[in-house]
Amino acid sequence: PQAEVGLAGALVASRFPLVDAMDKIFQLPTVQLNVQQVITGFLKRPVLPPFDAGPVTYHMRVFPHREMVSDMVRYSRTPFCGMRPFMLLVEQIARDEACGAECRLAFVEGGPHLGDCTLWATAALEAAGVQGFAAAYEPLPDASDLFHQSVVANKWDGRVVVVRKALSSSVDGSAKLVYYPGRNGQATLARIHDHCGEGCVERAGVPRVSLDASWPALRPGVMDIMKLSVNGEELNTIRGARALLSRRQVCVVMMHVRKIQQGWRDPQGGTPGQEKYTAELWQLLRGGDMDVALHLDSDLTGQIGDEDPRPRPKTVALNTAEELNAIFEAPAFAHDYVVARQKVRGNSPCSGSVAVKNYDLLFGSTV
Repeated sequence: PQAEVGLAGALVASRFPLVDAMDKIFQLPTVQLNVQQVITGFLKRPVLPPFDAGPVTYHMRVFPHREMVSDMVRYSRTPFCGMRPFMLLVEQIARDEACGAECRLAFVEGGPHLGDCTLWATAALEAAGVQGFAAAYEPLPDASDLFHQSVVANKWDGRVVVVRKALSSSVDGSAKLVYYPGRNGQATLARIHDHCGEGCVERAGVPRVSLDASWPALRPGVMDIMKLSVNGEELNTIRGARALLSRRQVCVVMMHVRKIQQGWRDPQGGTPGQEKYTAELWQLLRGGDMDVALHLDSDLTGQIGDEDPRPRPKTVALNTAEELNAIFEAPAFAHDYVVARQKVRGNSPCSGSVAVKNYDLLFGSTV
């Protein structure tokens, strides 16, 4: 009642009470989303078994006020997942006829914000009868709280774990993040943006954690997919998974080129630092016995247009650290990704991973 009086008072005091009232009405805190709508609308794929048996829906909690991601989800009734290749891979795994109840897919999402990608993936895997598990690392308290509420609303406790920490190279110390209210899904390390502009908010004392320290406690066994959207902390996150990589327990890695560039362009390093950054990233991935590639996804959103003449979709194998560095030196576009998958040899821990099998079907073998 007190909150209602506050809202009523605010509307009466407003210059445009009717407009503000309508705005509040349409700022729904919970949205019901449909898995098949994403398959046909965003992935541009037909609805095939097991998704043809009927609508697959789930609930997603969003901010009950103006916020970029929340507004887009409310308007489009589509999750705001910026990594289409990840969703394509999950959809392909879900409809793998050789898969089913005996199949397992365990993945990490770094920087999930409200959990758009993980929630959709979990719903799709559940509909297919695949045993899915996700650990999602979101350091911003408001976003991680809403993400956790979505997990509870869908009764996915035990299938999705929301870790309220920032992925990094170690568990020591804390991080300082900056972001813009209203679009805090783009939180970035303060050291990367020394001057982030007017309206920028800083959050200090954010706890850090490494995958080497946290993943074994959450899930024994392999990490089928490591999906990162950590806005410049990609190298530090990979550093924090050095032991998992060396034990061949990371099967597939997926990262945005543009977001890697944020850390690569860290002004503290300069050009020699950039080359060193790339060399270390390359060595860590190759040390995990991984083939590395550049994937250019289709421009279904029209964000690239004629700016990039390269054909899409296309996956290009990378053979040296210099080739990887050349990608970071060149202009990057919205749908450019660095992807890697472990070479499966003999009794490799990833030899039975459905992610590796379907990675080759989706991107082509880069061995």
